Amino acid sequence: MYQVLNPDEDTFIIKGWDHNPATTCKIWYFVRDEERYDDKLLHFTMSVNEAKCFAMTKEMIFYNPVEVPE
Repeated sequence: MYQVLNPDEDTFIIKGWDHNPATTCKIWYFVRDEERYDDKLLHFTMSVNEAKCFAMTKEMIFYNPVEVPE
């Protein structure tokens, strides 16, 4: 369902196969940025709107309490 690319040691790319309707046109970039994240891990960053759209396809109900439970 996905193609994995690793063009260099600081970049990892997951790309959906074009022949699969569920994954076509989808690309996720994981990058290493020690200055921004203060570690040597690969990180994935997306906008809040993208995250909401992704979450909405999986779960329609969100836990959003008025106050933090004890």
